[in-house]
Amino acid sequence: MVRKTTKKELIESIKIVRLYGNRMLDGLKENEVIWVAENTKSTPIIDQLRHLLNSEAYWMKMIEEEGFNYVSRKTGFKDMVEIFNRNESKILELIEKAEDDELILRLPEWDGARYQNLKKRGTLAWKIYRGSIMHMIHHFGQIAHIRFALENPPADKIDGRPDPWGYVMDKLIFLAHSDE
Repeated sequence: MVRKTTKKELIESIKIVRLYGNRMLDGLKENEVIWVAENTKSTPIIDQLRHLLNSEAYWMKMIEEEGFNYVSRKTGFKDMVEIFNRNESKILELIEKAEDDELILRLPEWDGARYQNLKKRGTLAWKIYRGSIMHMIHHFGQIAHIRFALENPPADKIDGRPDPWGYVMDKLIFLAHSDE
């Protein structure tokens, strides 16, 4: 099954995920971004954000996009939040410049049981949905959980809606399945 998405759908999806992400990252204290619950092997917020940025760089480098760089363990949280926001602009620019064939949702083709050889790259649309939207929603949910454990929940609303997670999910589902 192959579906063609639109530039509008991709742009709106990126914007809503970044809005949600910034909501999750806003208002965190220095000690909170490195906090790990006792007796767990959980990942602190700073490491989750680094992971998101590095995986986004990985997917974008697959399309030979030079503007995305890996983030080292030495990079501070505030710098990573700035990179997160700069990457949004870069992704929006990629979408604007995309040819029609890059808007088709096509998975990459791999050779080998362990995905060691890439036979055919996924499209830009697939990389954005996979690496910059769905993956981020997953980890921002984990960050939300940590924030509630720290008793520093994120802001109550997005666009005036009392259920920000539900609002973001509903908007993404509508965008991904609209007939526009």
